[in-house]
Amino acid sequence: MSRPRVVKPPTRANLGKLWEGMLNDLHHRYNARNEAVVITTPPPFKVTDAVNRGGTRMLVGYHESGPQDYLAVTDLGTLALEAKSTVTSSWGFAMLKEHQADLLDRFDARPGCSGWVLLHMSKAARSWAIPWVLLRTPWRRWHEGQKLRSALRGFGAKPPKAPSGTASLTPAGVDKLGGLPFDPHREGWLPVVLEYLRGERAAP
Repeated sequence: MSRPRVVKPPTRANLGKLWEGMLNDLHHRYNARNEAVVITTPPPFKVTDAVNRGGTRMLVGYHESGPQDYLAVTDLGTLALEAKSTVTSSWGFAMLKEHQADLLDRFDARPGCSGWVLLHMSKAARSWAIPWVLLRTPWRRWHEGQKLRSALRGFGAKPPKAPSGTASLTPAGVDKLGGLPFDPHREGWLPVVLEYLRGERAAP
């Protein structure tokens, strides 16, 4: 008699791959329908070595911080998309790195461009497209606090913890911030993002 199969809960690493897989399926559909041009943008790398054991294999290393996860060209502008996911009941701001935030800032500063975070919370089974223009302020406020706390540690002082609720977002927090919910198994993020951008253009 075979032993029952134990199903392990998703880890942060394999959930990230699962989320990327769902997004890649969506983007393939957008590209096939000519609804948008979505390109995956991996980090720059260089070959560091080659191994020949029954076939040539290359060893590569990432030599600088990567770009956004996806670049999307739509009828209403060019979008920088960061894909983020979490297995917990909240998403920590620490999961978005400084170079990623800086790039989203640069996109928002260009005419016809905008930055977005595509967030998936597996525990809540919910997904959002969050405009960086709405996420920037709470993320920057947390990040500046982190730099201050790090500096205090450098002087041997014990810094205070970040105030409760300022280092992460719960599903309710994402909704309150203005995140746009979408179903990754149906039409995905593109319709809700385009609707948001149309509203922004129509605003006085």
